[in-house]
Amino acid sequence: MKSLLKNLFYLPAPELKMVRYDTTRDYMKTSVCYSGILRKHPYETDTVILVSSPFTQPAVCYEFKVPDITKIEDLPNIVTEKGENIRMVNLWVRKGSFGLIMQAFEVQPDQKTFPLRM
Repeated sequence: MKSLLKNLFYLPAPELKMVRYDTTRDYMKTSVCYSGILRKHPYETDTVILVSSPFTQPAVCYEFKVPDITKIEDLPNIVTEKGENIRMVNLWVRKGSFGLIMQAFEVQPDQKTFPLRM
């Protein structure tokens, strides 16, 4: 899992061209908010990856299509022990759109089904 997160951190942050603040829209009625580190998808240009709670275990990654994003809000940045500055965002995603959630887990010898927790 650590290598997955390490690789995701080195992906570039996307340059999304959209309105970052609009007082005429009520995003709480039309969208759902997700927080984390925003990264470009490695090979799909219209998709972004959001790493939620990057320093907790198990880490969760979300994948969203760019047209489904309605708003981006900047949060206070995180500074690592090495002095690296990591940009955190609130990502507002349109209700009813589809996303992908990825969560690492350890395979146990007696495990027979996927440990889905929602």
